[in-house]
Amino acid sequence: MLNKKTSIQPREKAVDLTARRARILIVVDNRLAGRQLARMLMKTGYASVRAVTDAGRALNISRHYQPDIVFLDVTLEGDAYELARDLRQQAGQAELRLIALTNRIEHSTREQARSAGFERWLVTPVTQEDLDGLLRDNSGFT
Repeated sequence: MLNKKTSIQPREKAVDLTARRARILIVVDNRLAGRQLARMLMKTGYASVRAVTDAGRALNISRHYQPDIVFLDVTLEGDAYELARDLRQQAGQAELRLIALTNRIEHSTREQARSAGFERWLVTPVTQEDLDGLLRDNSGFT
């Protein structure tokens, strides 16, 4: 939970995935997988990481937390692609990096992710090596 005394400054410019001050939101329906990804991100040096298990909570937390990067499981119950569009719309003019988490590697899944506004994707289960590679490569959708 956010500390009421914490002041979150609005985003003004593009987010560098290697910037350790980035606010990260993880949205996965498996609480254990969310915790594991959060631990990997913190091990990499990211200090501000939140994880939720449903779309409603993701939208609510996003409104106040203003994440710079969202890792979103595209197999989330409901329509994860719709959630991605809603998160991007909610961010408005602010830069938001959307990263799809999927256990599918088919071309159609990648295309759906791109059309919903995802810039990158990771195949689950995510390894530390995969995550480190994604965070080092700041050049767009892989």
